[in-house]
Amino acid sequence: MPHSQKPQVRLFKQFLKGIGCYGAEAEIEGFSGYLSEILVLKYGSFKKLIGNAQKWKSGVKLTLKKRDYQSFETPLTFIDPVDTNRNVASAVSKEKFDLFIKACREYVKKPSINFFFPKKIKPWSLDKIKREIKKQKCQYVSIKFKKPNIISENLYPQVRKAVRSIQEICRRYDFTVFDSKFYINKEIYIIIKTKIKPLSKTMKHAGPPTKLKENIDDFIKKWKDDPRVIKEPYEINGR
Repeated sequence: MPHSQKPQVRLFKQFLKGIGCYGAEAEIEGFSGYLSEILVLKYGSFKKLIGNAQKWKSGVKLTLKKRDYQSFETPLTFIDPVDTNRNVASAVSKEKFDLFIKACREYVKKPSINFFFPKKIKPWSLDKIKREIKKQKCQYVSIKFKKPNIISENLYPQVRKAVRSIQEICRRYDFTVFDSKFYINKEIYIIIKTKIKPLSKTMKHAGPPTKLKENIDDFIKKWKDDPRVIKEPYEINGR
């Protein structure tokens, strides 16, 4: 890297640290030092990089040399100039990609030293948290369990997978999930934001496609005398 660009790289790395997007480790899922360097190398300066990045869309693909390269299913792709089969940005999660784009847009609109050295966040008191929750038409469900004795590179992906599984199961049973977060300290906390309104006492049970007659017969036979069934089977949307 040209010596004149090193201050620009340091500036960009500090920007990433300030917004919480620096580091490719599993805990952060952000921009690695190497990715930061080749991004500055591509655009030439911190200012040009931020100006271009604010226009990125999920799935953007970057290279230092224009030619055909393999595709990667990631929010950001930057083909490694040394190993063209590698995506240097593979660690960047959708959440950190979106946060980075938002920070770039806000910085372009109103540059501030706070992007590089953010003010220390003062936690809300427990009373204020309770007051804010009461204002919302939702409820928070928390799951707490013991942190296993494994390295962070294995722990964080497993917790993220657990959160996704919980969301999928909730939605499968008609629970509305507005948001979900997790926090890891001495223990693991998963918090689900959902509706206060109770679920309906009944739910639709989708059967097989109408063209599969044998499967339809089996479906009706299986559920015909079940005490939980409250309505005769009917056809809708090809099922």
